[in-house]
Amino acid sequence: FNDLVTLSRNYGQSGKTFSEGNFDYSSDGLVGFSDLVILARAYGQSLPALSFPVGPRANLNPPFSSSPIRSRNPSDINGNANRPADVLAE
Repeated sequence: FNDLVTLSRNYGQSGKTFSEGNFDYSSDGLVGFSDLVILARAYGQSLPALSFPVGPRANLNPPFSSSPIRSRNPSDINGNANRPADVLAE
């Protein structure tokens, strides 16, 4: 019911997002008859629950690796083959 109220409040207006009734994602953001049809077809249904963690403890940008990066080239610019940086600094 809340979606229908949202759609009716924004009906005929442009520049709206999905949460404001632009259910067909039209580029102009117009809330119109096509959005009402989408809502009518899905009325009474719910979206599935999110399958990833959310909230203040969710880490959505974990580091790729905590290991040092090594050269993939057979030899680096000094001619040393695949040696870590700390060995090259000696």
